[in-house]
Amino acid sequence: MIVTIYKKKAKDYDVETYIDMLNKEKKKRFGNNCIPQCLWDYYINFIYNNGIYYGNNIPRDVVENAINNGDYGDFDDYKYVDETDEDFIERMKQEDPFFIDIKQKVVCFSI
Repeated sequence: MIVTIYKKKAKDYDVETYIDMLNKEKKKRFGNNCIPQCLWDYYINFIYNNGIYYGNNIPRDVVENAINNGDYGDFDDYKYVDETDEDFIERMKQEDPFFIDIKQKVVCFSI
């Protein structure tokens, strides 16, 4: 798969190089603890398998958008008052989030 980045002029990158650029940008600008690693790994794998389809695919902007505008967090950030983790997980099966990691208690609705 090829990813074309449009800045002043178009340049093509193979998907492995593009993903490496995303990982380096994330580490350089935000460090390693800015987004749950399990979610970042899932997102990178999603890009690897499906490509990136929205307009701006410049690595700096993709990383910044995912971290600053993503709707994700710990289960406790989204649970109702007195809702157990088990009840929350059952509710999430109905709402179909983009990503959920039960072991690490991370949920993501958009990234």
